[in-house]
Amino acid sequence: LMSATLAAAGRERFLSVPFGRKPRTPPPAEAEALPYPAIFGLSAGGPGPARLTPIEGADLPEKRVRLEPLPAAGDPAAVAARAFAEAVRGAKVLVLRNTVKDCLAVQLALEEEARRAGREDLLFGCQGQAAPHHSRFAAPDRRRLDLAIEAAFGKERPDGGCVAAVTQTCQQALDLDADLLLTDLCPMDVFLQRLGRLHRHQRRRPPGFAEARVVLLLPEDEDFGRLIGSQGEARGPHGLGTVYPSLLILEATRRELRRRDTLELPAMNRLLVEKALHPDHWAALAEELGWQKHQQSLEGKEFAHSWTARGHLADWAVPYGECKSLDEVLIRTRLGEDGLVLNFEPGFKGPFGSTVDSLTLPVWETRGIPRDAVPENVELLAGGQATFTVAGKSFLYDRVGLRAAAKRPDDSQDEKS
Repeated sequence: LMSATLAAAGRERFLSVPFGRKPRTPPPAEAEALPYPAIFGLSAGGPGPARLTPIEGADLPEKRVRLEPLPAAGDPAAVAARAFAEAVRGAKVLVLRNTVKDCLAVQLALEEEARRAGREDLLFGCQGQAAPHHSRFAAPDRRRLDLAIEAAFGKERPDGGCVAAVTQTCQQALDLDADLLLTDLCPMDVFLQRLGRLHRHQRRRPPGFAEARVVLLLPEDEDFGRLIGSQGEARGPHGLGTVYPSLLILEATRRELRRRDTLELPAMNRLLVEKALHPDHWAALAEELGWQKHQQSLEGKEFAHSWTARGHLADWAVPYGECKSLDEVLIRTRLGEDGLVLNFEPGFKGPFGSTVDSLTLPVWETRGIPRDAVPENVELLAGGQATFTVAGKSFLYDRVGLRAAAKRPDDSQDEKS
């Protein structure tokens, strides 16, 4: 294993599996002091301790990031105003939200800012239409969005300001290089992944953006204890307790980031990750805040998920012909319910010029809809916009994605990606 963001507890679980060895998570001070970069591996032929091989003389690019907290996560107009003003100054600005709901709210606010300023040219778009970047697009449209945002924010990006409202779909895999990043609070390892989209390549920056800066969007009410229910479960806005279930990790991340105004990366990666993700820190935080019931809820869910995964393990001692067919069992890469795939025959021309022949409704929109339901009353409007009904429920698909037709984009369900 070689990772800048994998915490010691997770690493030990991976390395203990092959020999059935009980994981040994090193104490916080030891975990924080481990070198980076380093390769962790198993000793050949036996269940010995994990082997650590430091990589000597690695020429890692160093990045100094200035951190600015902004308690405006619930104010999309304020977030958009800040981001748009920086784009006017010539910066490439990413606004990365934890939920599609918040992403779309910022998108609408950015469009309003652009209309007032007469600078629609500063908005990220695809095929001539302003658009956000998230997962609720048809597959061909999503591919076009990926290409468009890499063209606008990637290594070979053009000069000039641009601002995009995005979700986790942009925090890894895509080669993006923003001059400024505004991001919601998220677990520390995820936060460090997001910083990988900031000052990613060596280039001449616009005036005022030579220093890497991240604006951390925080909720106005910072008492996360209010988000914990009677059974220890958590649910709050901006993905707090839902997209990212552990308020202990989020609180630890917030505290650690609030202590600092600059981050030195990757030198501080190990320290930052362990401060937020080490189980000893969680236990101490749960004791301090009286969140033991929340901790128990998290541990119970992890245990249940673990047993679900164990039920789908392949037994290599069983002959292939005697194994259960994969057609007989559904194995998910994400735990949760399935959305409903809707097929359109014939397909229709979507907002970015692609042919849309299928869309997937998020699971919370499918409750009460039969699994064999088909789209009806399909109506095609200008600009690649389409409306349709499924089991009496109306939906809309256009340049900002798929949603219930009765809702404005900023009223969408609070779910991730």
